Amino acid sequence: MTAPLAGDADYAVYEGAMGAFTSHVPIRCDTAGATTVTVTPGAGSRYYLVVPRNANREGSYGTASSGAQRPPSLSACLPQMPGSCP
Repeated sequence: MTAPLAGDADYAVYEGAMGAFTSHVPIRCDTAGATTVTVTPGAGSRYYLVVPRNANREGSYGTASSGAQRPPSLSACLPQMPGSCP
């Protein structure tokens, strides 16, 4: 999970198939501000991304092992606007 920016008070949760690291789709577009939620894993080997968000945009999806930003989901909950780390 990436650090939220000021004003980020919620999170979106994405799930994707291992080995297809751009396959993530939203399984929760918000957590109602909760920092814990329960999700039912999909079949097979899955990965999960927890993305900070506010009412208007999502933050970073984190970085790959290469250091490059992970791409947003093609079916993102909100437009992405990642911030830089403080």
